[in-house]
Amino acid sequence: MKEHIEKIREHLDKIEQASSAREIDSFERNFDALELPGVVAQIVDFLQPRLLPYEAAIYWYLFRHSIVAHGTQRVRASVRGLGEGVITSSSGQTDKLSYGAVQDALRGLEEKEVIRKDGDTTREGTPYFIRLAEEIPWCAEQMKAAERAKSAPTPVDKKRDTDFYNIAENRLRVFERDGYVCYKCVGQPYAFQRHA
Repeated sequence: MKEHIEKIREHLDKIEQASSAREIDSFERNFDALELPGVVAQIVDFLQPRLLPYEAAIYWYLFRHSIVAHGTQRVRASVRGLGEGVITSSSGQTDKLSYGAVQDALRGLEEKEVIRKDGDTTREGTPYFIRLAEEIPWCAEQMKAAERAKSAPTPVDKKRDTDFYNIAENRLRVFERDGYVCYKCVGQPYAFQRHA
């Protein structure tokens, strides 16, 4: 009987090693603290606007305790643990979230493919894999669209591209705005060159 148990343990260890080796994602292989500002900017620009407030708070909490703290996209968290100290409730009366609110937020994050369960739930909580904006299909599409829009040629507006002060009507607006007083000399009146 002991032999069978040992063989089962060996097989389980092999399966776990194989799955963890296969699951290593690009960010974990190439984690560099200098990349963190860019990663955060992508999350703020493309991911966060599509998340509900509790989803965003829980995502940032998981992000903080996985990627920022340990340089890995994996973290174990419990529903009860996420209910305390992550965000103040929407009523503002407590700094705890209800069990149901945390479950709804986690479910929403999973449905939006922002996080995924990464193993079995234990007493310590459920292991989650935290995705970055570039790894979420709909975020990646938004990022590509923004990049295309940024690189698209823009039409030339001759009046706008001309030097502001070389246009007589603009100089007149500046004179009128400043009450015909020089901003350098303060109190010295401009020469009233309205025809300029």
